[in-house]
Amino acid sequence: MGSFAAFPPPHSCNFCQKLVLYDKDGQWWDEALKSPSDTEGLLSKRARDWMLEEMGPAWTASDGKQRREISRSLRHIAVFDCTLGEARLAANAGCKFCLAITNKDRHAQIADENKSVTESFLAGWLRSRGAFGVLNWSDNRRSVREHRGGFGVTDWAVTLEILALSDNIASKEIATRPINITPSSEGSFHQVHGWLETCLNTHQDCPAPTEKFMPTRVLEIVQRPGQNRSHLRLQETSSLEPAPYAALSYCWGGPQPVTTTSASYPRHSLIINKQSLPPSVRDAVLLTEKIGIKYLWIDAFCIIQDDQTDKNWEIVQMPLIYSQATVTIVASRAKGVTEGFLHDRPRMGEETPDQVFELPFLCSDNNLGSVVLFPGIQPSTEPLDLRAWPLQERFLSPRIIDYCSLQTRWICQTPAPENSIDGFKDMSVFCNERDDSLFTLALQNILDTSDSAISDDRRRQDLLDQWCNILKIYTHRTLTLGTDRLPAISGIAAHFGKVLCDEYKAGLWKSAMISQLFWRRSNSAWSELRPRPLEYQVPTWSWAAINEPIFVTHFYRGYTKHVDMEIVDCEIMIKNGAASFSVYDPSFGAVEAASLKVRGRLGKAVCEYDSESHNKVVLQKGDATQPQDKLYAGVNLDALEREFTDGNAGFIPVSLLMVLVDPEPAGLILRHIQGAEFSRLGVFKFDDPPKREWEKRISITKQIEWLNSAPVETITII
Repeated sequence: MGSFAAFPPPHSCNFCQKLVLYDKDGQWWDEALKSPSDTEGLLSKRARDWMLEEMGPAWTASDGKQRREISRSLRHIAVFDCTLGEARLAANAGCKFCLAITNKDRHAQIADENKSVTESFLAGWLRSRGAFGVLNWSDNRRSVREHRGGFGVTDWAVTLEILALSDNIASKEIATRPINITPSSEGSFHQVHGWLETCLNTHQDCPAPTEKFMPTRVLEIVQRPGQNRSHLRLQETSSLEPAPYAALSYCWGGPQPVTTTSASYPRHSLIINKQSLPPSVRDAVLLTEKIGIKYLWIDAFCIIQDDQTDKNWEIVQMPLIYSQATVTIVASRAKGVTEGFLHDRPRMGEETPDQVFELPFLCSDNNLGSVVLFPGIQPSTEPLDLRAWPLQERFLSPRIIDYCSLQTRWICQTPAPENSIDGFKDMSVFCNERDDSLFTLALQNILDTSDSAISDDRRRQDLLDQWCNILKIYTHRTLTLGTDRLPAISGIAAHFGKVLCDEYKAGLWKSAMISQLFWRRSNSAWSELRPRPLEYQVPTWSWAAINEPIFVTHFYRGYTKHVDMEIVDCEIMIKNGAASFSVYDPSFGAVEAASLKVRGRLGKAVCEYDSESHNKVVLQKGDATQPQDKLYAGVNLDALEREFTDGNAGFIPVSLLMVLVDPEPAGLILRHIQGAEFSRLGVFKFDDPPKREWEKRISITKQIEWLNSAPVETITII
């Protein structure tokens, strides 16, 4: 997809046609600098002579190896047969490309003051063949030797993105394409349909639709006999044979104008007026019809919104609904249901039409094509990537059509082919939230094991690491209800639990519980601390207890021999009603209450506000009545506790539970509640200062010995 319609008409004049871009390696440059006879006419004799003159003694005195290093430094650089002075004359004559290069006050001033710069030759640099920069050589040149084989340059005169049209021979070497500005065109629908058919018919690594399950209700697209028109209705599936269906993942963005309720259900069962549908729903219906699927699942229409019993049942079914869908339509670009996702995308360079250019490009096989240069587009986070629930929908879906701001993407379990986007470039390179390889790898591990559990230690560790990476992405996303912190990832957890053959304890895996208890907020800065949620979500020892981005890591292999804490018991009470509805083990969902009984060494301390500390809090040995030495330990609190709110410089009596004794002693910061019950406040880890700070190291050693000699107690963390 994509053509010249995707951007304003590019400037290309007779002078521009003399500026041939090429991408040559160090060996080519080595030969070119030795002799200009075999350079395909790319490096003119005068440009070569100028370069050799500028290199001067550094080139002449260099041996063969040093010269090759100099040549390698010129890789991806194209030296034009054009001086800065000539480019300025061309700009005055109307060349917009030369105007963009020379219309910089600093460069113009240098050129006026220094004739040698005016006579220097222009060069372009192809950075990873996806971006392009035009540069000027520095007026204060040092020797090539001082540049470690480089050729000294100033800052960029202009930086641009580079693309090739799909029917241009340059497209073999330049991967970026024009943005497809019409995702609702027939050609676009044909391409998307082709992706789906290719996956269903040829991808061995992608699970085939089982057609053994259908959601309770679906939207049915009914073709009218003898007409090229269809109508829509809500269909109960109990009377249907299982059939392929699509599912929609999207942002509500507030109350929806049309939903299925107890009152509208009878009417929707007969017919739903397509024109009354909000844009994102209407677009999903159109796309589903275009790719040849008859049924579509959308939560707002397939769940009776004012029936709490129906909602409870369908919400716990959602992981199964997305995992069994033939394809999931992901409306990433829409902030809300009223925006839609099939509307036209803006043209590239629309706001800066004078900054779009076309230049010749010599391919590696010496065929001449052309490329388009345009102002860079800064990738931004898609609206759907900010929401937590869609991450699970994305992970569990075997096939995805993802409608983004800059492109439409096909995602499945088979490594992405070159034609899996309809334009622009692979955005997962620029945005962590779109790192599909993370989900593909994790899901592939799950699929590879089928119904069996992982027994290999390394694979098990890899899967646990992938779980931690998913949590890192998941917790950066937002939820309307904090109590959904566990339910919104329960489907992913259930898949991991099946393969790990492990017990899930309010967000932590039993087999790795000691290390996962050391979760912490991603941003430890005091200014980022938020009060604890008012409503109970999970026990304080779980990462789901706070609505903040978190980081979970695993200790090194063999860490257990350095652990000085024992988990005695862990009890979980699931939320009322979850067990009777859940298609998965209910322990993966919401938690009513939980407790963690541990045995370990507890040292009394005080957590005190300190404006001069990096994290604004410090730990001191002793109790509140007799605080002693300041502990050389880093502190990462989970939340802004009440003692520190409203600018209060308060303190909290705490107990330090030593967990890891070597090589970096660390543990949990706990608040005493009553009896043997405690709650978690955060984590601590003793500093590891440089060896030259021997006095501090001695103090830390004594503090660790103090905590290691603390009495062993059995407590319960809630």
